[in-house]
Amino acid sequence: MSDADRRTLRVFLSSPGDVRPERLIAERVVRRLDQEFALHLDLRAVMWEREPLLASHHFQDLITPPHDSDIVVVILWSRLGTVLPGDRFTGPLSGGAVSGTEWEFEDALKSYRERGSPAILMYRKAAEPTVSLGDTNAARERLEQKERVDAFIAKWFVDQDNGNPNRASWNFADATQFEEMLEDHLRALAARRVDGSRDDDGQRTNRNPYRGLRSFELEDAAYFFGRSRARNELREVLARRIDSGQAFVLVFGASGSGKSSLVKAGLLPDLVLPGMIGHVALVRYAVLRPSDRDGKPIEALAAAIIQRGEGLRELAQAPLDYTIQLLASLLRDAPAHVTPPIRQALGLAGLAAGLSEAGEARLVIVVRSAGGVVHAGAAAAVRARSLCGGVAGIGEQRARLGRRNDAQRFFRPPRGLAGAGCSFSGRGALSVAAARRSRDRADHSPAGA
Repeated sequence: MSDADRRTLRVFLSSPGDVRPERLIAERVVRRLDQEFALHLDLRAVMWEREPLLASHHFQDLITPPHDSDIVVVILWSRLGTVLPGDRFTGPLSGGAVSGTEWEFEDALKSYRERGSPAILMYRKAAEPTVSLGDTNAARERLEQKERVDAFIAKWFVDQDNGNPNRASWNFADATQFEEMLEDHLRALAARRVDGSRDDDGQRTNRNPYRGLRSFELEDAAYFFGRSRARNELREVLARRIDSGQAFVLVFGASGSGKSSLVKAGLLPDLVLPGMIGHVALVRYAVLRPSDRDGKPIEALAAAIIQRGEGLRELAQAPLDYTIQLLASLLRDAPAHVTPPIRQALGLAGLAAGLSEAGEARLVIVVRSAGGVVHAGAAAAVRARSLCGGVAGIGEQRARLGRRNDAQRFFRPPRGLAGAGCSFSGRGALSVAAARRSRDRADHSPAGA
């Protein structure tokens, strides 16, 4: 089937700002299903942030309206969003003041009642929201938003006479459950639109997705399947560690269990999506082994940061002009003195990317340790973490010991580095072997690397 014969299936994503990670996960699911149905359908996620918005118009005027989509996915948690200008936007069904998410839902529902399209999928995050009591006004506003969400659900999804649900909706506890649920639902809806034409997997791509014994890289993310739970858990653990000021996570497991693939083709593609973690809008990353640079881990760290295009190359450019030798010397002898140039380089990277003042730039260090260089690998990652708040570290190590507690004792920080803000407690470690017991569909994974 030629590209011209494929039907376009538009999936509109509607949500307030408190479910930004789930929104990006939904976009990822759409891209994944686009590959799965590539012979028959062209699946496209419709998101306002991907539209060419103009300062001369209200953003709601410029986005593709939900009624022009085939499927509308609504994701809620504890916020309903800012109310739109009442003189220009009212609820297409209610006629009252509405937020952007409410307007999009009503527009889709009105269209469905009139012509049977689009299909509407409604999801709500069930996790308890947290709020700081330090700012009374902010806490009150969060509570009001929560009450508005509850009122919205009661109005559109609950029978007012008997209190029973009158429309289908789904609650999810975490990102993994949401991803699995959404993928199942979208796959079913997409399959209904396939006319039964013969499926020929060999025509889908000219690239061999099977990696054999090689690990998946970032550019292989489109072919990396079957580790959704481990992927989401790892990202959420890192987010919590960042919030606690200890941006280090240890991933350990048996040789060949998929540690490197999980980090490079699972975690990194999530981190580079703006807004997946907090206000992080730009991510640079460096991947290294302690055995690089003739077994000198600090030099290997400096080289990975400066030399590689995806690293923090601004350090080696004017006005900073750092060399590998100079950066390694500072990392080894006076890491606190590296903090200003690291921050300045991240600032330059953010400026070049056009980040707003609210957007943050981060540097991620991935240390792939092996064999007898455990402490050297930890030294490189922990030293990177100690540079500044803009650095996050991911450590990887083969678990050669029998019990998880033994492995955690084995991965203690090297002497003298305990004060660098690194903790190897269970909250900062992820066992890949344990993650494999999830309900991830391993048959979707082309290789076990």
